[in-house]
Amino acid sequence: MNKVVPIALVLAVVLIVVFVTFLHGGGPTTTVVTTTVSANTTTLPATTSAQTTTISGYNGVDCLSPNATEGIPNGNFSTGTYQNWTASGLGFGTAPSNITYDNEIGAYYGQKWTGYNGVFFATSYNGGTSVAPGNITSEPFVVTEPYINFKVISPQNNAIYVQILKNGTPEVTVHYDTYKVPLVNATNTTTTFSSESNFVNASIIMIPLLCSKVQIKVAARVVGGATGNQFNYIAVTDFHMSKKPWAVPGIIVNQSLNYT
Repeated sequence: MNKVVPIALVLAVVLIVVFVTFLHGGGPTTTVVTTTVSANTTTLPATTSAQTTTISGYNGVDCLSPNATEGIPNGNFSTGTYQNWTASGLGFGTAPSNITYDNEIGAYYGQKWTGYNGVFFATSYNGGTSVAPGNITSEPFVVTEPYINFKVISPQNNAIYVQILKNGTPEVTVHYDTYKVPLVNATNTTTTFSSESNFVNASIIMIPLLCSKVQIKVAARVVGGATGNQFNYIAVTDFHMSKKPWAVPGIIVNQSLNYT
């Protein structure tokens, strides 16, 4: 049975087990941890000494990148298409949204999308509604950094989540509630900020999956909008691998770890 524990403790356990396993001869080959975290106000911690120790234990891994960050194919949807991704269902439409165009026409209830300086993002929000359930899944890529960082807008909803798949099986499932994240730029008098349309930083720890081939899956298995709940949607962009997690992370509501 899954146990409910603080996320900082979960991460510490994962990191210590992985580090010890590696010191005794190679990466983990058995289940490290299977748990569920429920903490409505808990954020992913910044890099700790335990994390630094663990990461240094992987310096000899052949696949580990020497760079601070590594891209994921079309991780920020800069092609303006779902190239390198597969869209299933109608939820995410036929192409990513253009933040510049959306802000010009006030696509989100007259509000601007904020918190992201790029152009394109994937979302299940479309013109005032989440029209249908759906998901997008990246093509497989090799994990060469200890974290995946990205931008996200998401309510607390068990049917909306981000997953890391290995061999088609979920290894990590993370639910976010970015509406609880304080708007650090809310004092800016030239821009109106809203938690419902502001991207925040999110990070997923990938140390147990280093050198593995994985995929990212973003799912929205709900329908909302003007006739339902207009907040039943997710928006994501800027997926990339990194040596460090984002400094100001999104709030994790529920996280399941099933590393094998």
